[in-house]
Amino acid sequence: MESRKEEVVVTIHRENDTCSETTELLELQEKTETRKITVLDGEFLHNVTLDTTVLDGLISKCILTIGDREEITKQPSLSERNRMILNILIARPYSTFETLTEELINFERSKKDLVSKLKNYDCPGDISLPSLTTIDINNHTIQLQKNFKILVHQLVIGESIADHLISAEILCTEDHGEICAQITKEQKNRLLLTKLMHKDADAFTCFLSVLKEDNSYEELARRIERTEVTNEDKILLQVGR
Repeated sequence: MESRKEEVVVTIHRENDTCSETTELLELQEKTETRKITVLDGEFLHNVTLDTTVLDGLISKCILTIGDREEITKQPSLSERNRMILNILIARPYSTFETLTEELINFERSKKDLVSKLKNYDCPGDISLPSLTTIDINNHTIQLQKNFKILVHQLVIGESIADHLISAEILCTEDHGEICAQITKEQKNRLLLTKLMHKDADAFTCFLSVLKEDNSYEELARRIERTEVTNEDKILLQVGR
């Protein structure tokens, strides 16, 4: 049976705003206008998984944000979550296609042929990151985000870690219950990190201290501390807000 093709169209609507920050962002998007991507509906939207490890990788590379993830996970079906991820990526005023395909192939190498059918949706001239005056984004939040994927897949939230975070009032018992209710280790970690990324620098420091107390995670904590935060990271996250 021939696969049905579907054209996904993303249109960016803009409103007048006198705020200089908003004006800068809108100027970035002038060239974006409407982008189109043609996908094989049955083969791609329904047969690839973008909302788990691929999404973790896109978050770690600051292409998508934690806020994006929270909206994506509200979608009721895999195909709708996949569609929302594509829509968000297409709407970004810089190149995202290469990063998406790289993360997808790394996650599901068997899907390489299917990925080749995904039309490159980047517009000509979108290769470089646009120039933008960045607002203040906490470095500790970005350090956590850039290690999101590795934390999701390597961390095991044992009772000792949870107890330390609760006793330090980083998490409350309700947070802990919500995290424990998640089915898989990865789901628990994603929820924990989402909560931590909304906390202040003291919570970040406490989390690293807890990791360092466990020999299994000491090097991981050092890695997070050493993670460089660049102006490019801040631009990516600011555009994504």
